[in-house]
Amino acid sequence: MTMQDELILALESPLTEDLELLFQRHTQDMHADTPPESIHMMPRETLVHPDIDFFVLRDGGRPVGMGAIKRIEDGHGEVKSMHVLTEERGRGLARLLVEHGLSRARAMGERIVLLVGDAPYYGRFGFTRDLTLSMSLPGPVDLDRFLAIAKDTSQQHVWAFLGDGEMDEVESRGALHIAAKEHLDNLTFVINCNL
Repeated sequence: MTMQDELILALESPLTEDLELLFQRHTQDMHADTPPESIHMMPRETLVHPDIDFFVLRDGGRPVGMGAIKRIEDGHGEVKSMHVLTEERGRGLARLLVEHGLSRARAMGERIVLLVGDAPYYGRFGFTRDLTLSMSLPGPVDLDRFLAIAKDTSQQHVWAFLGDGEMDEVESRGALHIAAKEHLDNLTFVINCNL
């Protein structure tokens, strides 16, 4: 839970009755700004799932924003249903929701967080197209809006100690492939060569 004056940001059920306006406005905005074939919005009922953390931002008890983090596979999460009521925008509430969502994703161990959204806005938080170039989503999507952010690994280092006979093994090649695909620059291979 996070508080700022009268603001409370906490996990809640998406089925809470007083969230109806948020979901109605979110649906309206999605259909107004996104081609129908590119809408990947989850129905409210499906947000109730063990792999989804749904959170609500309240101002004086009134819901003004919402968002969710969905675990899609080991180490990967996705931002879902991020919305702030139009009349509440311009107060930094969306920033609070995005930062809270990224914090939750890191706490869940997600290395990469994906979303489909406004690239200039989400770019402020470090989301980029670079990480999604080799990824795809089910159904059509505007690839300029398919973004991702990677966990900061600058303070971590991974060492692989291998013998020269192991370098052509599937596991060794796989480790190099993953490091290249996820743009990791913190992996060091130490190879013992018997000359």
